Amino acid sequence: MGRILIRGEAGHDIIPELYPLDNEVVIDKPGKGAFYATELGDVLQKYGIANLLVCGVTTEVCVNTTVREANDRGYRCVVLADGCASYFLRIPRHGPEDDQGPGWHLRLGQRLRPRFLRQ
Repeated sequence: MGRILIRGEAGHDIIPELYPLDNEVVIDKPGKGAFYATELGDVLQKYGIANLLVCGVTTEVCVNTTVREANDRGYRCVVLADGCASYFLRIPRHGPEDDQGPGWHLRLGQRLRPRFLRQ
């Protein structure tokens, strides 16, 4: 797909099926975490967003970095496992039974426990 971190290259663009509408916010992410050198924090603050559903590729790098950055900034995160991909066949998962990570990995159809939603 070409060079993936170079704006204007095919590997950098959003696939046609998911292309944003004119009124949707698009954040160009130049690093591994979505907060690094982006306006993401400002956008979330503007809309009063405190809870994030996170998905993406390279779970062990970009998704993990974004969740840790978000957690450091006070956001509550849930990682959507079915919306993530990895270089590795088996990637570590943090879940309700394993509270070692700043976010939970959920599969489609799973429910959040009420204690997570309180605060």
